Amino acid sequence: MANIPFQPQYPDINGQRFDFSSVQIRVPGIFQGPSPVGINGLMYSDNMEPGEVRGNSPLVLGRSRGQYKAKASLKIYKIEMGNLMMFLDELGLLAIDGDGNPTPQGYKEVAFDWICSYAGPGQPVRTDQIVGCRITEDVDDYKSGQDPLLVTVSLNPIYLIKAGVAPFQPDQALWSGRLG
Repeated sequence: MANIPFQPQYPDINGQRFDFSSVQIRVPGIFQGPSPVGINGLMYSDNMEPGEVRGNSPLVLGRSRGQYKAKASLKIYKIEMGNLMMFLDELGLLAIDGDGNPTPQGYKEVAFDWICSYAGPGQPVRTDQIVGCRITEDVDDYKSGQDPLLVTVSLNPIYLIKAGVAPFQPDQALWSGRLG
């Protein structure tokens, strides 16, 4: 049986649950220290859809392991998006290939990790990792009104680790201990 570190008591009359103010976001090499407050929303998900073995049977006879896919997005205020682009651009200018030669990259070519930690009063810290993200799309969509300008950013991560749990058992030769 799994060792569940925190089990809320029901009914949870005076308890508190995670909310967006309990999220701490770090991007190693980019956002260090306190969580950047200019992020308005964060979404990430993953799936692993197995293939089906059927032959001429109407029933599934077996399944393949499947292919894993992760996706993520964030909503970030316009000023902070500019800062993120500059940080990624600087990292891209520092990129080197396997032979040690400079290979400059644009901000949409630089991979980075997000580390999201959730904590609230009386709750344990839960940490999720969004690994190997690249920006695939950034959408500026503004309208009249009093709201500050937000940019919606689509990310292409390699994989997610939620609450320290890996979504699959990796090929150790390929990942060499990076997952989990």
